[in-house]
Amino acid sequence: MKVLSLGGGIWQLGLLQALDRLGFDSAVIDINPNCPGRHAAKEFVQGDTSDLPTVIHAARSLGVDFVIAEQSDRFVRVASRVNHALQLPGVMPNVADRFTDKSQMRQLLLGKVPMPDFQVVHLLSQALAFGERVGYPLVIKPKSSQSSYGVFKVNNPQDLKDRFNECLAFSTDGELLLESFVDGIEVTVEGLSINGQFHALAVSEKEHYAFNPCVAKRLSYPPTSFDSTTLSRIVETAATVVGTLGLDTGLSHAEYRVKNEIPYLVEVAARGGGTQIAAKILPHICQFSPYDLMLRQLAGEFVSVPTPAGRSAVLMFLEFEPGLVKKIHGIDKLIEEGVAEEISLAFREGSEIVRPQDDTQRLGYALVFGENRADVDSRCQRIKDAITLEYE
Repeated sequence: MKVLSLGGGIWQLGLLQALDRLGFDSAVIDINPNCPGRHAAKEFVQGDTSDLPTVIHAARSLGVDFVIAEQSDRFVRVASRVNHALQLPGVMPNVADRFTDKSQMRQLLLGKVPMPDFQVVHLLSQALAFGERVGYPLVIKPKSSQSSYGVFKVNNPQDLKDRFNECLAFSTDGELLLESFVDGIEVTVEGLSINGQFHALAVSEKEHYAFNPCVAKRLSYPPTSFDSTTLSRIVETAATVVGTLGLDTGLSHAEYRVKNEIPYLVEVAARGGGTQIAAKILPHICQFSPYDLMLRQLAGEFVSVPTPAGRSAVLMFLEFEPGLVKKIHGIDKLIEEGVAEEISLAFREGSEIVRPQDDTQRLGYALVFGENRADVDSRCQRIKDAITLEYE
């Protein structure tokens, strides 16, 4: 069994490790000849993963059994078209489009699940008219994007005017999606679909940076803010969303805002959650690897999904004051004591750090694992207290 991964960056390494663990032959295509995945896969092709003919040629030449896309919505669309062209298993193009085009997604889900008011616009006048009709605050975002690129909360018409062109710069088709802002607790639902059956693997509650309500700074599994009835409603809504959009086999990562015990859809993607959610957090919580189950199913095996073990975890994005970093203290001791599963900084001594404006600009993260929330919350506090910076 040979599988081609679109992309060989650090966030695809978990998938490549799963392929190796299962004894599958792995291949990577990436435009970067020095990508980390080159050394993790058995075969490597340098090529532009956005260029469909290039990827089809690579898949055909390698003789792969299917193409997989993980951690990137753009890759999901390309992989779907390659698999369709070569008659291989995987997410089909119409399904990939539903998950990656926010307008198409919402149109298909109208009347099926709670959603904020929304409208696709390409002119500022249209955006201002929408704001006048539904009221503020609003969220403005590119119609097709991820990682919070170009996503802003606007509180009044002047905010909207100030952010409109900035958001438009991230749009690939000149269209933006405006939504009414749902003032509630944001949650994520990690799912695995096997033969069209949705399985909820884990639910988290999110916290956001005070200076940017569109960028998450912490995901805590499981939530402690909801009763069992509300949690069941969140999972049922997630199942309806993924089922309606037509995902047969694959991972899904969805975000909702819960207001008055009702979950409103924010986003959903036909891929695993980023920053090690699919690769490391879910295996700890579930005590099995969702990657392994998905890959085995795509390879033609009969797969059953066990009941997740329900252990606790926190993905904590580290927060520091802006400035020129002189010294970093505390990380070595935390690692030595095993307080966190992983601590990673996105900067080094001598770096100038700023407040993140999207997911890719966050300053680092810690993966914290335990048996219950009290345990992981205590570990998170130790990390926050222990890591300190000296500035020039």
